[in-house]
Amino acid sequence: MFKDELSVNNGGRMLISLDFELLCGNLTNKESKEVRTEMLGARSVIPKLLKLFNKYNIHVTWAIVGMLFSNNIEETKRYIPNNVPTYKNIWCSNYSYLDSIGKDEEHDPYYYAESIIKKIEGTENQEIGTHTFSHYFCLEDGQTQLQFESDLESAVEITQNKTNKEVKSIVFPRNQINKNYVETLKKNGITSYRGCEKNLIYHWPTTTWKRALRLVDTYFNITGYKCYSKSELEQNGICNLKASRFFRGYCEKLKLIEHIKISRIKGQMKYAAKNGKVFHIWWHPHNMGNNQSANLNQLEELLKYYVTLKNKYGFSSLTMNEMSKEILDDNK
Repeated sequence: MFKDELSVNNGGRMLISLDFELLCGNLTNKESKEVRTEMLGARSVIPKLLKLFNKYNIHVTWAIVGMLFSNNIEETKRYIPNNVPTYKNIWCSNYSYLDSIGKDEEHDPYYYAESIIKKIEGTENQEIGTHTFSHYFCLEDGQTQLQFESDLESAVEITQNKTNKEVKSIVFPRNQINKNYVETLKKNGITSYRGCEKNLIYHWPTTTWKRALRLVDTYFNITGYKCYSKSELEQNGICNLKASRFFRGYCEKLKLIEHIKISRIKGQMKYAAKNGKVFHIWWHPHNMGNNQSANLNQLEELLKYYVTLKNKYGFSSLTMNEMSKEILDDNK
């Protein structure tokens, strides 16, 4: 019976992608004590995440902001592209804050993360992808495709120089996906990106009502399973590995319904496993920076369930690059 189910369903695939950005990704609340505590929490929770991923043989893509690879401010400046973004809102640019950044990781753990990245790189089945060099916003007014291409080239260069591996996957900051820029990815050797969930409330621009509906959808199924057939994820030689679920961090105020959030995710996972679909979950490490014990317990519950689905349906864990290779090979 197990073999029959496997042949019919082809097992399904689970993708996990993490957006690692620290303060490079939080441009509006840089001085907030709460935000800084959360970012320091990201640094301490990552080794715990890696331990869990290794324990359950989970393949993960880490989309890392290029600036975080730098040893010091001098190295950061050496990789700054010639064409920096000309956002109408200058405060969208991390280059506006360079003078306030500390000189190295020891003095500024919010803008450098080489020691953490080495731990990720040293853990089995972890892919290093990119989150652009400067946490680049592709849909902000004022920026151009040439500026994005310049930023991406810097991101690829520093990532490959530091890891000695090709960059194959990207996550667009704030999920601002400019379809006109996809060809730029291919020019730089990237074969996959994480697209938005298949529902209007998850698409840019973000509004108050969209945020409200996203919160409801975290706990109650108002937008469906959002799992995908492999055939719908390939577009002219590049894979749009659409998101299925943002794993929202544990909320003490909603603790009475937190179990519903986990059941919601399990339902999506089971649907993908039984129907041979792709399920893609994502979050930022800093989302688990606070309430670490509760967050890690929830994650481990999901990973244990993944093992159950793997044993029953052949569900498998892949990085974004592994998934794109499988899709592109199928389409040859």
